[in-house]
Amino acid sequence: MCFEDEFMDKQSEIISLYKEAASAKSELLYVYIYNDDSQSLIASAYRVDEKVVGNVKAGVSDEIDNKIYNIITEEIMPELNEICQRYNREIPVVFKYTYNLKTCLLYTSPSPRDRSVS
Repeated sequence: MCFEDEFMDKQSEIISLYKEAASAKSELLYVYIYNDDSQSLIASAYRVDEKVVGNVKAGVSDEIDNKIYNIITEEIMPELNEICQRYNREIPVVFKYTYNLKTCLLYTSPSPRDRSVS
């Protein structure tokens, strides 16, 4: 496997956690992650009926949202860091995702290709 594939697999895991928690009425998923050596911030929002709402209004309990946060910070982010180290890449501090729950299209920032060395 190459860097881009491994990096994208981990990003897909993040989206899968939120996708499984989202209600059928959710159209889009937005995820913002800030992660550095001293702190982590993860914010998610959903578009439901043409309005951007938080997790509870989208049908995702705070308990589930907290479990997702813990999985990302305790498992996925360390794995992403290890992948970046193995390929001699810097791990991004900010991740932004927009996932269309209806069409299954994922827009990421940064893109794994953005992290590649030409």
